[in-house]
Amino acid sequence: DRLRRRQAEERAASAVSMSTVTANAAGDALKAEALYLEVGNARLLEDAKLVISEQTGIFGLVGPNGCGKTTLMRLIAGEYAPEYRLAIPRAWGSPYL
Repeated sequence: DRLRRRQAEERAASAVSMSTVTANAAGDALKAEALYLEVGNARLLEDAKLVISEQTGIFGLVGPNGCGKTTLMRLIAGEYAPEYRLAIPRAWGSPYL
């Protein structure tokens, strides 16, 4: 009984929840608005927005420590769960970190 309870707690602690209002607009290679990500009880992203234009040749992700840069990259790469991966253009290839 203790083992089952502990396994259930571990599953709940690693459960992934993601939502976004994503719409590809003309000229945007990747667009995600109102992006939320929770892993277990920890909210990692809240109302985040990401837009990368097709015309941009070099991309940079800049921000202060702890603002969610790595979390966002992991989400794009599908590291949390493949079903929550953000759609990216095929020309970019498979993302990896």
